[in-house]
Amino acid sequence: MAFLDYVKLTGGFDATAKIMLYVTLFFALLILFMFKSFLRLKFFLSWWAFTFPTAAASIAFLRAFEFNGITFFLFAGAAGFCYLMRFYRHRGLLHGKRRCGAAKFACLSDSF
Repeated sequence: MAFLDYVKLTGGFDATAKIMLYVTLFFALLILFMFKSFLRLKFFLSWWAFTFPTAAASIAFLRAFEFNGITFFLFAGAAGFCYLMRFYRHRGLLHGKRRCGAAKFACLSDSF
């Protein structure tokens, strides 16, 4: 998010933006290697700690591709998006099979 805000404020892709983008890449790789540990957990509200940074990194990589045209950033952004969709599909969130944390109540799929 820092990269996206900085680029929006300055309107350019300078050394500071590159540092922020590469820090984002580092954290995206950390999340990538933690993927299997997330699959073993039930769905809880705290999953935003996984999905939000992945989505933000995908947007940041696609924005970096707009600025400098390096295809690595295009593929990284698209891969992050596909990664999220695979994650949601695997967890059944796209098919209306929402799982509530520890509660035994059915989640309302009509509320979304």
